[in-house]
Amino acid sequence: MTTDVHTRPATPDVVGAAAWAVPRPGGDLDDLVLEAGLGARQLPLHVDEALLRFASGSNRAGALLVRNVPIGPLPATPVTPSAPTTKGLSTELALLTVARRLGQPVGYRPEHGGRIVQNLVPVAVDADTQTSTSSRSNLMFHTETAFHPFRPRYLLLLCLRGDPSATTTLASVHDLIDRLDDDELRVMSQPRFRTAVDASFLNGRANVAGPPHPLLTGTRDEPTFVFDADLTTVAEPGADA
Repeated sequence: MTTDVHTRPATPDVVGAAAWAVPRPGGDLDDLVLEAGLGARQLPLHVDEALLRFASGSNRAGALLVRNVPIGPLPATPVTPSAPTTKGLSTELALLTVARRLGQPVGYRPEHGGRIVQNLVPVAVDADTQTSTSSRSNLMFHTETAFHPFRPRYLLLLCLRGDPSATTTLASVHDLIDRLDDDELRVMSQPRFRTAVDASFLNGRANVAGPPHPLLTGTRDEPTFVFDADLTTVAEPGADA
């Protein structure tokens, strides 16, 4: 008996990094981008190879899970992302080392002042919001920074202190288009949708929807899907379904 892999949800590749000895970084966060490029020499060979394979060809899930990244001792969780903390920069260096194997890390100036690595913590006032500082709401499916013309090619998350009951849910664009008919794909490939700005970029400004854009671009073998369930709306009637 054979099984068609396309009938099962795509899952990330998984690699363990328990043997990774992340050095103690010097300098400040801005210095770490260069240090991280050099730090790839300390990556376990099997992790480095997994990252290079992923950067070259990705996979149907579009995701890679690296387990057991060393994080070292942690102070108490700060009450806000900007609150002072005694945490060192080893975890930032670990995250940036992976980022440098995939490309060049970047930040967006309107979001957290352009910090390339952002420490995200639950904030009480945001508990039920659709933001990264929420804690009681499930974040809707979204493409990261869907509104922006220069979206990141990769998004890196490193959990330092997690809720054991929390989950990260991924959806593969390949799984999506395998379940849609040609008419649905045709509509999604037309510029009939608008996406508003992420709240973390607004800094008190009024939100606006961006120009019309398609949800789906590329080819069936190499598709790109841009969608935010909280912020994407239709630009004209007939595209809701």
